[in-house]
Amino acid sequence: MEVYNGPHLIIEYEKENSRLINTWKSNPHNDVVYREELIEYLDISKKIKPSQMIWILDKKTFKPNLATKKWVDEVILNPIFKSGFVKRRADGYDQLAFVFGQDVSVLMQGVEKPIYWI
Repeated sequence: MEVYNGPHLIIEYEKENSRLINTWKSNPHNDVVYREELIEYLDISKKIKPSQMIWILDKKTFKPNLATKKWVDEVILNPIFKSGFVKRRADGYDQLAFVFGQDVSVLMQGVEKPIYWI
């Protein structure tokens, strides 16, 4: 079920799997717009509390600036993973997946430092 369809981001929820599927349908024009879309994602995540998340990055080529990378770590990622609703599997891995296209560097451009769950 689609729970958000913003200017650049689509968020779907699979209730039977407790999974959010986040798809970048186009690239934000700047860091402000990127942050706005991620705030929507954070708000929805806090309401739904999924145990799994998938990011579809095949169309994302936007690379945020350093300040935004730090902001993503502090404002978006830390609250989600500290909340505990994305459950760690028995083998010690969080249930988070990334699907990306040719530009693998886009994934690493979204955060300031390597994250323990990648």
